[in-house]
Order: sequence, then structure tokens, then C-alpha cells
Amino acid sequence: MSNDQTTSENSGKNAWPWFTVAITLAQIVLFLLSTSSTPDFENYHVDASSVWSGKYWGILVSCFFHVNFIHLLFNVCWLWAFGGRFELHFGSIRYIAFFVLTGFVTGAMQLAFTSIIGVGASGIGYALFGFALVARKRISAFDSLMSPTLISVALLWLVGCIIATHLGWVVIGNVAHISGVFLGIGIACISDSRKLVLLVVAALVFSVVPLNYAPWSIRWLSYKAESSHSKKDLRRGIYYYSQIIKRDPDNAWAFWNRGCAYHEIGEYEKADSDLKMAESLDPSYKR
Repeated sequence: MSNDQTTSENSGKNAWPWFTVAITLAQIVLFLLSTSSTPDFENYHVDASSVWSGKYWGILVSCFFHVNFIHLLFNVCWLWAFGGRFELHFGSIRYIAFFVLTGFVTGAMQLAFTSIIGVGASGIGYALFGFALVARKRISAFDSLMSPTLISVALLWLVGCIIATHLGWVVIGNVAHISGVFLGIGIACISDSRKLVLLVVAALVFSVVPLNYAPWSIRWLSYKAESSHSKKDLRRGIYYYSQIIKRDPDNAWAFWNRGCAYHEIGEYEKADSDLKMAESLDPSYKR
């Protein structure tokens, strides 16, 4: 989106950022409900296994949940400041598309690299920041917002979150933040609509593939092993249990379940060996 598109961009301008208002209210209401005693409300926030089983919509739903009031306040302010300007300049339809795309991609990247479903819209917020970082040179609304102080604070916060997570102080969606920045920059740098479509397709493919194939993740392997075992596809289950053991030789759960699978297919010697190994690793496993 560059100067070549000024005419088409202007045609989508809004007088009021209704989508920004809607998602702000939605996040506030959902936060209030999630902190109340509403029964089974958390069931709307799916876990990693649910997404791996095909409930991809859960990635976008997680963008509306927050762990505490500070988390909510940060995301609401970020989306209001950046998202409101984006919507007013480009129109609601384009902002909805940007929101859905960046929310899905950054959430999928977070899951792919950490095996955890993130909560909050900070991946989208950093995508807007990355976009504004480039677009401020041609869009006055972003130029007036992107002061040197704000840019410095945003980048310091990005680095600080990585350090805090590395030190074990708190778990933060750093992969979502980083992938959001680069995706936002990429969208802002492309002026040709065909190249923009290619970028969107590439981002979606790069996001969807690890939702279906993530052999580097023990949690994904565990999900696949358990799923195969429960469906009585025992050979496939044994394969996944074995992959877990290769990556984590002290995984008593994998040894125990592989032993059970071996027993079910009649390979009793292998079963006995695995079950003994599980018992030695974790005495809570007993036959």
C-alpha cells in the first residue's frame, strides 16, 4: 500500500471507526465475563489440541481474551490508537481483513514455535505498529502518532518481553509480536496488489502447515500419539511415541503408552521393556 494506491485507499475511508469500537467493546465484555462466575465460559477459549484437530477459528477467538486488566488495557489502547487510524484511512473492510489475517498468522506462529495458544491481540497490535513504521512516511495520521518516543517504547517493550520470558518471569507471546512486526512491515512495503496477494497467500500457507505438521513440538507429537492410540491406529501411535522418546528419553508418559500400545498388538516383550522403563522413570506408573 503506497502512493500508487492513494485514490483507491481514499475511497474506503470511514467517518467513524465502527469496527475498532466493536472489537474494543467485545474485548471488554469478554474480559468481564471471563472474570465472572459464568459457567463454562472458558470453553470458548480453545487449547492447542483443539486447534490441531481443526478448530482453526480458536486462534482468532483467543485474540479477544486477556489474562488480567493491564493486559486488556494495553491491547485496547494499542488497537484503538493504531487500528482506529488504519480503519479511518483505509476503511472498515480492509481493516477487518488486516485484523483477521494478522490475528490468524501471528497466533498460528505462536502455536507453531511454542505449542501454546496465546491470548490477547498484541500480535495484531505489533502488526499495526510494523505497518505504521513504514506507512508513516506517506500517511499523516500515522506520522503524527509515531513519535520517536513511542517507537522507542514499543521496541524496548518488544525486547523486554523476550528477556522476561527467557528469564522465566512471565510467559509472553513473543513469536506473535515478532511475526506481527514483520508481517505489518511486509504489507506496508508492497504497492503492487498482485504481490500483496502473494504475500497474504504465503503467510497463510506458512501458518497453516505447522498446524498440521509440527514434528519439532513434543506437545504436537503427544497429541498425534494420543489421538492415534485412541482411534486404535496403534502402529501410528507407536511411531509418534517413539518420536517423543527420541527427543525426550526421560518421558515416562511416552514409554508407558508405547508399552500399552505394544501390549495391545501382542508384542509383549517390547511392552514389558517400555513399561519397566516408565516405572523406573516415574514410580507413579505401576502395573
